[in-house]
Amino acid sequence: NARTQKKSAMAFEVSLEGDEENKNGKSLSTIFAERRGNIRSRREVATSSASSTSRSERGSSAPGKSKEELLAIRKQMLKGPSSLRNKTPQERGRPTETLSSQESATGVRGSSARGPSEELLSRLATGEKAKVNRKDMHKLTSKNYEMLPEIKKRKEQEQKKADLKSRQEKVKEMEKKRRAMLQANRSKK
Repeated sequence: NARTQKKSAMAFEVSLEGDEENKNGKSLSTIFAERRGNIRSRREVATSSASSTSRSERGSSAPGKSKEELLAIRKQMLKGPSSLRNKTPQERGRPTETLSSQESATGVRGSSARGPSEELLSRLATGEKAKVNRKDMHKLTSKNYEMLPEIKKRKEQEQKKADLKSRQEKVKEMEKKRRAMLQANRSKK
């Protein structure tokens, strides 16, 4: 009996201050269940309103088009309006780009200024993978391997060891020459 009184006394001590529902005599489990339900309903309302706004932003034209039509639209977008190609950058609404000293000397811009090639854009538009032969794959892999920091460090250490050995050999040869000269000088005396 004493234990049950102690537990019930503890239950009365736990209360949420400022909560009107708790004052009405509801248990904590009921209050938490109601709050969880409120949170779920708010979340559902938020997600449904977000999805309806994204649908309205996308427009209703995209879902009804076939893959071929979408591909044609992408290609047209990549080509851009032909009227803009003949205009100067100021007429297009873009600021003029200054050429670097090297570009102005050669008169040729870098590949980044020209943008990606038509072949690349069409491949990306269709979703095709780049065709790379085995030889090129191996070259790229070995190049990337050589660029790894561990490999660079190991090669530097090997180079240092090789330099050290060559210096030591030179020192030995010089020492032999010096000893030979000393013996020659002693034998003359």
